[in-house]
Amino acid sequence: MSVLEPDSRIQDPAALAEIELFGELVVAAADADKAMSHAEIDRALGLADSA
Repeated sequence: MSVLEPDSRIQDPAALAEIELFGELVVAAADADKAMSHAEIDRALGLADSA
């Protein structure tokens, strides 16, 4: 069985980055014991504190 390499003509770096961020948020939400605040979501996504 051979492994197919992805076709670079159909890759979307922006979509891949968005999927990665979404995955990080899902992991953080799964670990949370309550609804996450906006600040907690920002931290999970690696955003700087705006305050």
